[in-house]
Amino acid sequence: MSDGARPTTTRPDRTGGPAAALPIGVPWYGAPLPVAVRRFWRGYVVLRGRASRSECWWWLLVAALVGLVFGIVAGIVFGVTVATLPSGTTTSGVPDGPVIAIVVVVAVSAVWGLATLLPTIALGVRRLHDTGRSGWWLLLDLVPVVNLVLLVLLALPTAPRGDRYDLEAGPATA
Repeated sequence: MSDGARPTTTRPDRTGGPAAALPIGVPWYGAPLPVAVRRFWRGYVVLRGRASRSECWWWLLVAALVGLVFGIVAGIVFGVTVATLPSGTTTSGVPDGPVIAIVVVVAVSAVWGLATLLPTIALGVRRLHDTGRSGWWLLLDLVPVVNLVLLVLLALPTAPRGDRYDLEAGPATA
């Protein structure tokens, strides 16, 4: 670009050629954090196509950090609430402020969880496609302990057989 601005929706192709726009569902290998997060939200329910390891793991890192922040805030709010209880009393004696704070933290956390549920499933399906597997493998996440296998599958490199999940005509670009 002549004005010196960096394009945010393009990446160089594998041959090092000119930057090309990538639709959601076409893996962006080596995607930086801001691009991976943007593609996550734009691919809200795109189950077709593939996603690179960087797209998947950057998002999982962001989701884990947000969950950690919610956990810390909830722990602090809950700790303050418990500290306000006189010894031997029930929660009915707690001032309204801490109880409202707990409700707000839980509500915001629940809204975040619901807002990110579908796109996280879609990203997982696209990532499994990139490893050459069906998105149905994502159901392993529902089985305790066995769900660790899913983490291994998501970490696998791109497989040539994943090409069968390539988009024929791409939807929106990143």
